[in-house]
Amino acid sequence: MAGHPPSDWGCSKLDEVARAVVIEVQDVYGTYSARALEDMTHQDKPWVDARAGLDPSSHSRQEIPKENIRDHYRSFLADG
Repeated sequence: MAGHPPSDWGCSKLDEVARAVVIEVQDVYGTYSARALEDMTHQDKPWVDARAGLDPSSHSRQEIPKENIRDHYRSFLADG
């Protein structure tokens, strides 16, 4: 289904750029399981920093500051 998100996603309401982003994300990550996606995101610095000192399997309600998320993912834009 690469390049064609299901119609019930509401992609038809998105502008061309937003739709292209949704399609790209689906093409890159659409084959991964929920668990695999969770494991990927839990390796990112904002998540690791928020859980400092906790065992990886421990539950936490520690909020990840939006600034940390923004700065982390913005760094990918600077690198690319």
